[in-house]
Amino acid sequence: MYEVYHIERLQNAFEDIDKLLKKKQPLLRKTMQSNNITFYQRFEADILAGRKTITIRDKSESHFKAGDILRVGRFEDNQYFCTIEVLNVSPITLDKLTEQHAVQENMGLDELKEVIQDIYPIEELFYVIRFCVLP
Repeated sequence: MYEVYHIERLQNAFEDIDKLLKKKQPLLRKTMQSNNITFYQRFEADILAGRKTITIRDKSESHFKAGDILRVGRFEDNQYFCTIEVLNVSPITLDKLTEQHAVQENMGLDELKEVIQDIYPIEELFYVIRFCVLP
């Protein structure tokens, strides 16, 4: 009987702790949110102004899907600067990039290819992530 009483008290204590943790979770999520994707600082103004509406990434960032809401930070310091919605993700190779992709990246086609090759020197397959900035 004595042992059953202590087990019940322990169970009640664990239930109380669980309830407290559940109440604190929203607060923890607000204060400890990390960024889902980063961009070089030089692209921040273009993203915020809506001039840059795609990003071209390697396989490690191909898991995003249409409808995903992402916190965006600067690569250099991981400082949050906006939230975007992923509109679609599609595979592409460097030779299939067009002037339209360059416009969506807010640069010329040759510059776009050069930037991608600088960032991903040995990759051949990329993923175009089209997005919009959320208010």
